[in-house]
Amino acid sequence: MSGLGNDYSDRVGRRFWDKVRIGDPNECWPWTASKDRAGHGRFTVKGKVRKAHDVASALYTGQASTVEHRCGDPSCCNPRHLRHQPAEASPSRLTSAEVGEVGQLLQEGIATIDIAHVYDVPTGAIDQIAFEKGGTEI
Repeated sequence: MSGLGNDYSDRVGRRFWDKVRIGDPNECWPWTASKDRAGHGRFTVKGKVRKAHDVASALYTGQASTVEHRCGDPSCCNPRHLRHQPAEASPSRLTSAEVGEVGQLLQEGIATIDIAHVYDVPTGAIDQIAFEKGGTEI
């Protein structure tokens, strides 16, 4: 979220959190606005569409990063349910045959979180494969 300016956490934060149904601290906080095919919230900042959970983490920690869900709910924006995505989250950790298998599972409608568990990779790696195979912005 570099280059967003000093007013990011105030002005953008108000607009962002208005689109989240905030509950108890341990509950999922679902994104209530636009979502991608995988169910991740979509939020536009300075003309760029970002994943809502990445924005939630940046607003909470003050640091831009890519995060993944501990809870498995792609629309969840509760900072307690998010963790920083490890560097090896890239689909390049998978063989080309595995990437093909993942693409097939995605076409069959298997949930991203379930595929990630099978291949022992973060959901972000599966999302990247979905984007590359389907051309859908996630």
